[in-house]
Amino acid sequence: MQIFQVLVIEDQPLYGDMLQRRLKRFFGKQTLILVAGTLERAKHLLRDSEFDLVVTDVGLPGFDPTSEADRLTVIREVAAAASETTHIVMTGSPTVAESEECRRLGCAAYIGKNGLGSDLLQNILSRTTDGEFVAQLPEAEEPEADFRLHYSDLTQREEEIFNRVLQRTPGTTRTEVFEEVKELWGLKSGETVKKYYKTARAKLARNGLLPKI
Repeated sequence: MQIFQVLVIEDQPLYGDMLQRRLKRFFGKQTLILVAGTLERAKHLLRDSEFDLVVTDVGLPGFDPTSEADRLTVIREVAAAASETTHIVMTGSPTVAESEECRRLGCAAYIGKNGLGSDLLQNILSRTTDGEFVAQLPEAEEPEADFRLHYSDLTQREEEIFNRVLQRTPGTTRTEVFEEVKELWGLKSGETVKKYYKTARAKLARNGLLPKI
């Protein structure tokens, strides 16, 4: 049986792992998924192997994620390195103009990462296999978070979950954030994520650093 090969170009290990699990769930057991954290590594893999699908996050090391020119450079170079492959572009800050450029370059989909649940991703993958260009854009652009906390006494996971709760959109509960992060980290229970959050709060409160916002 032929193996379906996927390349995920993503520099955040936790998000890359989550994508691997979701893609494997969609495509089944006969699937090989590789993850590259840099454009250079991705281009090397694309030279050496043929992939059926390439999923690219435009915010890669060495490129300014706020620069339209840098973001388009990533998209164009990946597309050129595998012109016969199905391409899906992902970004945490999607724009209509960038979506149209992806369509022009022959990409199959352009997806905003925020709020991309498992069901939505499966729906998008199903539509791209039918040859349809899919642009998944937010109905209204959310303002970027204007506050992020960094404290040396917090572990990486404690800091990440605290900031995710801090920056959650209006109407989103802490429990919903815990469940989202549970899947992102590949944990069995949201209670584990909740413990990280409570530990972070306790450390900050103990030192008088708990934000009053």
